[in-house]
Amino acid sequence: MDSQPKGKPFDAAKYYVVPSEMIRYMAAHFDTTVCPQCGKDDGWEMDGQENQEGVTQLIVYRLTYAESTGIFRPFFSMNCSACGSIRQIIGDNVVGWLSEKPKESTNE
Repeated sequence: MDSQPKGKPFDAAKYYVVPSEMIRYMAAHFDTTVCPQCGKDDGWEMDGQENQEGVTQLIVYRLTYAESTGIFRPFFSMNCSACGSIRQIIGDNVVGWLSEKPKESTNE
């Protein structure tokens, strides 16, 4: 569980992830892209926005615990293109895995 001390601003920059990185994470962690709710494989729509540099990055959300607005869990969200079911993936897991498994550069 991530805990943010009261008064300290949330650092969204820590969760800078582009769609291709999330696809790489998902390919490494999920056996299938089929939606567990509807059973269709029509794809997943990721919540993203264009940043100041013109790069689309995923939006990181803060799921606040009911007991305190100072304690939360950062996550990325996506929905099934067929039925709209939402999948949330913990931001710390994604960022941690990406830092451990940087994309290998290719000499093409």
